[in-house]
Amino acid sequence: MASTADGYNGGGVVGVAQLSQSAPTFTAAFDTISNTCANGVTMGYASLWHTASSTKVIHIRRVWLTFQSVATLCNIAVSLKRWNTTAPAGGAAVTPAPADPSDTVESYTAFQTNSGDPWSGSTAPTFASTGPLVDYWFRNAAFTTGSSGAAPGWGDGTTVYRYEQSVQKPITLRAGVLEGVMLCLDVDALPGASSLIKVGGGFTWTEE
Repeated sequence: MASTADGYNGGGVVGVAQLSQSAPTFTAAFDTISNTCANGVTMGYASLWHTASSTKVIHIRRVWLTFQSVATLCNIAVSLKRWNTTAPAGGAAVTPAPADPSDTVESYTAFQTNSGDPWSGSTAPTFASTGPLVDYWFRNAAFTTGSSGAAPGWGDGTTVYRYEQSVQKPITLRAGVLEGVMLCLDVDALPGASSLIKVGGGFTWTEE
């Protein structure tokens, strides 16, 4: 049986498309993004997307997030949301790193992060009406870097999404379509109006 690039068994399931294990693979990671998150407001921290001129299909393999500090006790929802309207403005471009140095990311692919002025409200793209691709909560969170009171695993990195080749299709960005996926945070149940949250993370994907 074949195995996937991220360690999952790739055989034995009938009717599930198997992706190429030699497809050009790229990772874009970010270290520290610091944003003040307001209660009840969706804020976009990072987005992978490509334009309508793209000729490659993007398959997202993994998305991860590491909380570095959360200033105020709150609940935090982490989500991946698809969009297919106007590309997000502003932010800082991150140059993807290829797994194989001979591979080059398609010029129409972009990965951006936004610190200090995250995508929200009128600056955020219109998200798909079908709802988030991934959505779950971290509850009662508050800690600072190096704090012994940090919730277990918070500083160790959290896998938001991982493609399991044998049992599912990957999150896909279609060739020739302006669309992307945004990593978002929502905070709730703040005793005050907002919380300063610092995170790191990244995306790994293939282009075929």
